[in-house]
Amino acid sequence: MPIQVTWGNTEKTYTCFKFTGNWTWTEYYQSIKEGSALIQDVPYTVNILIDFSEAKVLPSSILSNIDSSMRQPPRHFDLGVIVSTSPFLSVITNMIDRLYGKNGTHFKIYKTREEADRFLVEYDKTKTH
Repeated sequence: MPIQVTWGNTEKTYTCFKFTGNWTWTEYYQSIKEGSALIQDVPYTVNILIDFSEAKVLPSSILSNIDSSMRQPPRHFDLGVIVSTSPFLSVITNMIDRLYGKNGTHFKIYKTREEADRFLVEYDKTKTH
């Protein structure tokens, strides 16, 4: 499966969506269902780490598919953290942050999983669950 959905940490404060190789929008939407099932019994906000570090390419229509998934998220989250070295994804992440940050959902991008995990750990320290 080109998209693996797991807990991002043992405290279960964020999920991790790890994209590998080539993937499709059908697989993306299936991963959202898996992530929703993972957090369904958790009574607090769970954030999201999206790791594209091993993904080959992005399918076309990225903006419309992200917009579609943000219009009907399975559950509210405060923060989406993306791992990628792609300049294109950096631009997309910043654009998405400007659009959805007004509603309280922010997006950040980091070049490594380690940087993203550190940021999420520090972010969790500022929140009460």
